[in-house]
Amino acid sequence: MKKCIIVLGMHRSGTSAFAGVLNYMGVDLGPDTMEPSDDNPKGFFENNKVYELNEKILGENDSSWDDFECKIKKITPENMTKYVQEAKKIIDDQFKYSKTFAIKDPRNCLLFPVWERALTEMNIKIEIALPYRNPLEVASSLKKRNKFSYEKSLLLWITHFLNAEFFSREYKRLFIS
Repeated sequence: MKKCIIVLGMHRSGTSAFAGVLNYMGVDLGPDTMEPSDDNPKGFFENNKVYELNEKILGENDSSWDDFECKIKKITPENMTKYVQEAKKIIDDQFKYSKTFAIKDPRNCLLFPVWERALTEMNIKIEIALPYRNPLEVASSLKKRNKFSYEKSLLLWITHFLNAEFFSREYKRLFIS
């Protein structure tokens, strides 16, 4: 049985570092991974196709990763089915020959049900890694990178973290500090 490790965690919480470790251990992240940037010079270890679909879903639902009011329940059943089909196509295209692969995008804290349904329908075992970092450190990092207030950053952290924890309760999980 194929296995997908989903890395769920807030931006600036160590998700890239953990996904990088998985990559170095031979876990497939897909052929289309995001390039490093000034704010993450060692790399994001994030699949571009996953990122693009997540951005599309959030955008089509008048949301974004920094919207702490984002609710997956706002997505209509018809659109949910459409997004799940798109996620399945990405999984098949990017990970067709992988026995074990990982999907990492902090937006999955908000959109986990889309990927969960796609993976479940494809009979792929789901395991969860939840990197977390002190929320005050995340807030400082977001203030530096995005010019967010501490209050907004803390609201984002709690929204992402609690959604990730809630959505992943039925799966084998690893919390990483």
